[in-house]
Amino acid sequence: WVEQDPKEILHSVYECIEKTCEKLGQLNIDISNIKAIGVSNQRETTVVWDRITGEPLYNAV
Repeated sequence: WVEQDPKEILHSVYECIEKTCEKLGQLNIDISNIKAIGVSNQRETTVVWDRITGEPLYNAV
């Protein structure tokens, strides 16, 4: 198996969403019209999060 820092994965998702919103703005598409999105990035990867803090308990596996 491979381990990856879950915060790194989350950061890349945020960055992708930000760049997508910027591109939609350049195309004069109102992002407030977006009702839902789907994100798929790691397929079978598992991360366990602390319910209270939201922090990952261990690396993504």
